[in-house]
Amino acid sequence: MNLDTQVQTALLMAAMGICFGMLLDVYRRIRPKKIYLLFFSDSLFWTGYAISLFTALYHVNSGQVRLQFFLFLLFGLVVYFLFFRRIFLPVIQAVFFLFGLVVTMIKTIVSIFIIAPVRFLAKIVVSLVRMSHFLLLWIVKTILLRPLAAIGRLKK
Repeated sequence: MNLDTQVQTALLMAAMGICFGMLLDVYRRIRPKKIYLLFFSDSLFWTGYAISLFTALYHVNSGQVRLQFFLFLLFGLVVYFLFFRRIFLPVIQAVFFLFGLVVTMIKTIVSIFIIAPVRFLAKIVVSLVRMSHFLLLWIVKTILLRPLAAIGRLKK
């Protein structure tokens, strides 16, 4: 491996260490609280990061793994925790706050413009069915049953 490839790999590993720190903070923020989901989500996180790390390493230096590359990865992680974490954590909080705000706004809009009119129309349909039922019973009672009752009284 020539010097250019080694420098590219070292820079890539340092950048992947910084990305790992960022992803770890995001994962800690969205990590499930239920213990039975924790194993699955942890396994998925670590597998996904390992695949992305070795895919990037494969593209830069044909997948050669050396100890110094992991030291550069650790260096990038330390750089993130010392310098970038104080900047990145408030950004994560703001993004999640805005995401929650957008989700709440979408729920409200859907509730106002879709669910409320459907409920209103359902109430109208139920009221019309009840009114039709009452009207039908009234018609049957007044037009059919009263004359039959009157005929029955005349025969006695």
